[in-house]
Amino acid sequence: MVFDEWDEPEDQPQIETLVEAEIWGRKVIENFNASLKPHERAREFLGVEIVDEESDKHRWVKRSLTTVMSRSGGRSYDKYGCDGCGITGRRYGLDAHVQRDSDFKAAGFESCKMSKVLLERRRKRAEKKGV
Repeated sequence: MVFDEWDEPEDQPQIETLVEAEIWGRKVIENFNASLKPHERAREFLGVEIVDEESDKHRWVKRSLTTVMSRSGGRSYDKYGCDGCGITGRRYGLDAHVQRDSDFKAAGFESCKMSKVLLERRRKRAEKKGV
């Protein structure tokens, strides 16, 4: 079995504007759609937003090599982690939205900056308890 190498690094430091980001994103989708097998559905480009180090939004990165299949017949998902604060989440199906894991459901974890604060509090509390 031969696998084609697919390398689409998400970090593109040369992209500085939303227009450049949109052009790059559309090319990624075009390349993907050009290689579809007969049973696969084409992807649709939805849009871009620039998230930088100063942003308060989570920078979700896929952590699972393959999609996780539920043993109980539930939905399949991909595991994600935030590169900024380290919280984890799941993306179900082809949904663009990552749902935070149950440990991070509290409203404070919606923001990357606040997540760092809350995680530090948890760490200190656990240290005091000797865990």
